[in-house]
Amino acid sequence: MRLVHLLPKTTISRQDCSMLQNLADTLAGHNMAQYNTLAVAKNGRADPKRWREVRRQDDLRIYSERASSSKRCPSTPQLLLLGTVEGKLEDIMYGAVATTDEAMKIQSACTKDSVRDSKILYDIVRPSFDDPFRTVAVKWRLYEERDYVSLDATGIVTLPGWEQIGYSLSHSVALADIPSFVETHGIERGNMSVCALYRQRTATTVECYVRGFFDFGTENDMLKDIFLQEIASQWSAYARKSTCALAKKLSWKARKNCGWSSHSSRTYSFADDLDDFVAPKLRHRLPMSHKTRCAVCNKSSSFLSVIRQACTSCDLPICSKCAVKQSVVALAPDQHTVLERKRSFCMSCMTAVENCDVLTIAREELWSHVGHHRTSIPPEATFDHQDAQIKQDLLALITQYLQEEGFAMSSATIQDEANVKRHGRLQERDALRRLGAAIMDGDWDLVAKLLGKHLKKFHAAHQGFLYAVCKQEYLELIDRQEYQKAFTFLTTHLKPLEKVAAATSSSRHEFKDLCYLLTCKAVGESDAFRDWEGVVRSREKLVEQLRATFALEEVISPQQDGETAVAVPPVAMPDNRLVQLLHQSVAYQMEFSRYHPKTIPKVTTLLRDFECEVLPNAVKSTYVGHSQNVKFVTFVGTDGELLASGSSDASIKLWPTEIPTTQQEGGEEESDETSGTVCRYWTRDLLGHSSRIWYLSANASGERLYSGSGDGTVKIWDLRAALAERAAAELVQSDSDDLHNGQRGANVVQIAEAAATAPGTNAAIAAATALPHSYSVTSAECLATLMSPNGGDVYTVNLHPSETHLVTGGYDQSVRLWDIATGAVAKTFRGHFASVCDVQFNRHANFIVSGSKDGSIRLWDILSGLCVHTLRQTLGEVTSISMASNGYTLLSGSRNNSNRLWDLRMLHTPRAHLSTGLSSAGSSGGSSGSLSSYSGAGGSGFGNGYGSGYTSANGIGVSGGAGIGGSSGNLTAIGSFNSGSSTFSGSRNAEQRPLQRFKGHQNTAKNIVRASFGPRERFVLGGSEDGYVYVWEVATGKLLERLAGHRGVTYNARWHEKQALLASSSHDGTVKTWWWQEKSSYM
Repeated sequence: MRLVHLLPKTTISRQDCSMLQNLADTLAGHNMAQYNTLAVAKNGRADPKRWREVRRQDDLRIYSERASSSKRCPSTPQLLLLGTVEGKLEDIMYGAVATTDEAMKIQSACTKDSVRDSKILYDIVRPSFDDPFRTVAVKWRLYEERDYVSLDATGIVTLPGWEQIGYSLSHSVALADIPSFVETHGIERGNMSVCALYRQRTATTVECYVRGFFDFGTENDMLKDIFLQEIASQWSAYARKSTCALAKKLSWKARKNCGWSSHSSRTYSFADDLDDFVAPKLRHRLPMSHKTRCAVCNKSSSFLSVIRQACTSCDLPICSKCAVKQSVVALAPDQHTVLERKRSFCMSCMTAVENCDVLTIAREELWSHVGHHRTSIPPEATFDHQDAQIKQDLLALITQYLQEEGFAMSSATIQDEANVKRHGRLQERDALRRLGAAIMDGDWDLVAKLLGKHLKKFHAAHQGFLYAVCKQEYLELIDRQEYQKAFTFLTTHLKPLEKVAAATSSSRHEFKDLCYLLTCKAVGESDAFRDWEGVVRSREKLVEQLRATFALEEVISPQQDGETAVAVPPVAMPDNRLVQLLHQSVAYQMEFSRYHPKTIPKVTTLLRDFECEVLPNAVKSTYVGHSQNVKFVTFVGTDGELLASGSSDASIKLWPTEIPTTQQEGGEEESDETSGTVCRYWTRDLLGHSSRIWYLSANASGERLYSGSGDGTVKIWDLRAALAERAAAELVQSDSDDLHNGQRGANVVQIAEAAATAPGTNAAIAAATALPHSYSVTSAECLATLMSPNGGDVYTVNLHPSETHLVTGGYDQSVRLWDIATGAVAKTFRGHFASVCDVQFNRHANFIVSGSKDGSIRLWDILSGLCVHTLRQTLGEVTSISMASNGYTLLSGSRNNSNRLWDLRMLHTPRAHLSTGLSSAGSSGGSSGSLSSYSGAGGSGFGNGYGSGYTSANGIGVSGGAGIGGSSGNLTAIGSFNSGSSTFSGSRNAEQRPLQRFKGHQNTAKNIVRASFGPRERFVLGGSEDGYVYVWEVATGKLLERLAGHRGVTYNARWHEKQALLASSSHDGTVKTWWWQEKSSYM
């Protein structure tokens, strides 16, 4: 069970942070006082009259508090741990400190403390260079049946006499924004207060003292005893703190040998690939004939005893007698799975690791990790690109680069324009400063002049502030009892702003109250202005309003406002500063890439992030849960943290891309070479379709999922609601039966009134109830259902880049464009003579490309609805199409055992029949069924070089051409069409041949087997009826990989750039993810 994704982002005020920090210090001091007064026997054991021994682990003994004579069990049970552990105090504290989520997982794996999942909710105090073991944080931990939200603190305290005591405490705290999982998952929230103290007793042993109080929320003595026994077994982890420290030091040593930077923030998360640091790149298997001597005992290898081992740290050959097997830990690429491997070390390296300075390692790993982007402070909170100084620095970087590259004129132009804008900002800043001073002095003539001259661009805010200024001047006239001037000012200045007064003031009748003041002797006599605080205080409030209205805190700073200004010395710009920042950016992207290059890569573009170019060659994970074949799988959103799979069992399952560690501990996963890690855990079932799922598509944010099904519907799913409470689902269950029957031919009505009033309905569900009546709101996840007017299976659905429209294709041979906001069909494209298996938008989303079982690929102009080109030389039923990001490369898959690559810029002679008979049925728009009229003898372009020229209101006569191809526009059509005739006359050039053919797979039967682009669009991925996933190279068409793992037809394969993973679906009912794994023969 993984619940981390349900935890909201936690924010704690500065005052609460200070309070929690003081609480941690108080608890540590209180426990040290209890430790000094603890009564123990001569042998170091606890007083047997009060404490009963319940468990023993090495030299540690765990005790529970005995029941008093008046009560069988204490209301707040206590546990006590006493004893010693091998090691040094710094080693124990090094193993106890965990400042990241990854480090907590590593710590749990090493100490075996039964923690199933954990997360740092908020960092209060982080390690420093002077005190690398000092931490205070709020953390969440999940055990088998209970979770804890606690204040965790670690540190070392120096007592009088220079004696040091290390402490590690966990004290339960209550945070309002952390949800409880009792009702949803049966996980109870526990309360505890545990503090561990460590003191160096001898040179090699550390005295350990742990005391804990627990509140189990029950009065049953038997349950209390059971819970205490369970916690006592978890406390055995304290005996393994030194083991955790040793494993971390060995991992650090191995990484250092691999050349990893000690200042990399990755070092504390250990690694994303264990083999990166447990199998250094310089190590290789020695040949059988190579004579090698052991680096420790100098023993030479022989025929019967060949030295084939090398030290993981120093990489020197060692014999089996001199090798020491030790565990090395790392975090797997999924950032959840902890890997632990036995590796060989020589005795010299082991001695060096055991005697190394832990403070040095802690400062390298812990302190250098401060500021990592995975902390509670996001990067966008620290870097404001709208800041004036940041903008000025960016211009300085650009001008410096232009000057260094020899663009002196361009650099001078930018500097001149920047100086003009800077001068304008300085004038505006000075006017605002003078305005504030004039208000405080009561110089209203100067105030009016400055407002009219300098602040005209702030029109909306200017009117409200102008009214506030006029009201202030009027109230001062009343206060001085100058009624004649006040009356004149009211009629000439305030009367024109009467509407502004009604819109900006708290009272709608404030102008009438101002008029009433002419009859009063003082401002306070009117009830509306009884709170008026006098001239000086009201002027101060007006200046504060000026600051708030015009953001004066940004343009008036203490350094610019008065004689107390302190000059800030300018920062000198280093040479090639822009290039330095780009080097840092590339280094960061390389550091946090899933794969690390073995050779030096060359970055050839700045338009996309760095990615290590690899091809998947091994199964990473296998997802098992569908009862029938899986027709489609896709990654959800640009982050790709979820997989969505659609099956013939009419269900959609959401899977975690990275399988949680908790499932491995629960025994739900198993691993082998052909299936990788087997996962039987899915995040959510999306139910509502009554037939098989053919296609899935998600938006960029991953909040919406669109599914096409054999029941003739397209459903829109809210994936945020899928992770929220489903209390409303039971209320609408009885009303959703008609949705599961797969009705066709008409739009169904809205039935979400019950869901809107259900307890616990979140904002996403409430928003769903406001959708148009053409939608059908079925549950907390399904926002809408779009019904195909003609029925039939929906084979494909894709989202417009603007996320406002959907395009679908299916059994009824039509391509439809849907308006998501209204749920109506915006346009229908007709012309195919068989089922449409796939539809895609081009890069600029002004064309739709469709592939059909009639063996053709058609290009449709969205504005006109006309087919501007038809590809017929596919030589088989088209089962898939895929558009490249460049906008003109098209990949098609056909049922003739061939996938083809086309260049749309090089197409000739469109074969679209734009005669009366075909064009009249070619397109219809929504409910009107008519088209907008365009005319022209030649082609009229529609954005980015795409265009068509025609006159077609009712399909009577078309003359013109069309152009496709980005900026080149070298597709042309010349010809004429006559009303009532289907003949075409004009230039008929030879049909364009495909750029490349990709063969070797099987695609001939009735299955819909799809192909898509792979890494960097330099490779093509495709399914096959023989159960393999095929990988071809785009440039040569060469078959590079045949990935074996599925046991049935492989329907589709999808690559995700950010996750660097390949996902595939199959007839065997499974979903697999694939990654690159080094085939190393040396262990």
